[in-house]
Amino acid sequence: ICNAVLAARIMNATLVLPDLDANYYWHDE
Repeated sequence: ICNAVLAARIMNATLVLPDLDANYYWHDE
């Protein structure tokens, strides 16, 4: 169960972080 939770968090992080970075880049420009 713990592994599944960690996997879900990792997946969410990989999906959310790129979106935030993209937004920062766009706003910077």
